[in-house]
Amino acid sequence: PSIGYWVAGAHRGRGFATEASRALISALFTKAGFPAVAATARTVNIASQRVLMAAGMAQVGRGQIKSAQLGRYVPVLVFQIDRKAWEKTRKPAAP
Repeated sequence: PSIGYWVAGAHRGRGFATEASRALISALFTKAGFPAVAATARTVNIASQRVLMAAGMAQVGRGQIKSAQLGRYVPVLVFQIDRKAWEKTRKPAAP
């Protein structure tokens, strides 16, 4: 599956997208059993790229998607995390 998000300007920079992305990725691995999760971020959207990297994703490619908002194709970076990489990002349980 591929995840996505949008945060209103007044609420950006407060960690909401990172927290939500981490929770969704966790649920997709633990509850739904998916082997990998993907996402895209526009090449000009550095903040979104940082959110995906903070959620444990790595850039795996480039592409283009049709932006409903802009009504045209836009260049994007493709990010992904697989179960093995995600498990490395999890904090160990407290003793």
